[in-house]
Amino acid sequence: ENEQAMAVLDAITVAIGDEANGALRELGARALAEYVRYALKQVPMGSATETSHGLKSALRRLLALARHPSAYRRIGFCLALRRVFKELRDDEGLVDLCALDAAEHALGCLRAADKDPPALGTADAADAALAQVEKVIIHWLQHHRHSPTRNRLLLPSKQRSAFAGGASDFGQWLVRVA
Repeated sequence: ENEQAMAVLDAITVAIGDEANGALRELGARALAEYVRYALKQVPMGSATETSHGLKSALRRLLALARHPSAYRRIGFCLALRRVFKELRDDEGLVDLCALDAAEHALGCLRAADKDPPALGTADAADAALAQVEKVIIHWLQHHRHSPTRNRLLLPSKQRSAFAGGASDFGQWLVRVA
């Protein structure tokens, strides 16, 4: 991993989780989406197996914010997830690798928001982030209706870091945590 790229990601992550400045959280979310857009240009479309270390690191850092004890970091996670998923939605491999994992983290964030003061809006932000992930999954299924890879999320994949069994594993997890 490039030290300079990691320093940029560190700064973006700090901005996303800023406790005092909502505008800085929003700027961090936009910066992470831009970083992801740039990283995607470095990898051929649909080749998730060749995903850059910088992109993987950005996604890991983003998902780590979902369960942070600080409500502000979770709000930053929600803002960034919505923006990042707009960048990922057209890459078949990344949708397959990330969508179910992102949905799990957004649901975890929503669950954690139950303890936050309602005025913070953490629950609303988590709901909007989850809706964005759902929108990406639906977009993928609708736009690839006739593609042999349409059902890719339903099938097992050892490349996924979470829910390797696909939508079936995700459904079982939902039943367990409900």
